[in-house]
Amino acid sequence: YPYPDVEASVVIEGRTIKSYAQVVENLQAQATGAFEARKGGIILKTILRGLAKYLTKKGVEDKEGKIAGWLVNALNVATESADTRSWTTLPQYVRMSRLSLPEGVHDVTVRLYDSHGGGDEMFTIPNVKITRGQSTFLNYRVY
Repeated sequence: YPYPDVEASVVIEGRTIKSYAQVVENLQAQATGAFEARKGGIILKTILRGLAKYLTKKGVEDKEGKIAGWLVNALNVATESADTRSWTTLPQYVRMSRLSLPEGVHDVTVRLYDSHGGGDEMFTIPNVKITRGQSTFLNYRVY
């Protein structure tokens, strides 16, 4: 992750209110844990599927001949598909920053810090409307 620290801030009447984002979810750890928990079953299922396809081909070959066995094998190969689901499009971490702001419209500045503490990038979320008694959520993906 290129930005280990994220700061959100708002300037109100010359005073800066800021908050550093905290990690609230480690999606990489969840993905790794989910895979590790299912790995044995995935491997067993793969072996059993391959064995079933081989036995089907062998059975047809023994009854109907080599050409029929070859056709069944070709059909097995053609219908095999990889599991293309992926966690790579998810962020490594979900971070959250909380600011307590007065009612009104504010510009929220987000500063992304690199691993050396330098403010690499900065952007502003303009015109964020804050209403008394309500929570306002902003969602931004940075990569």
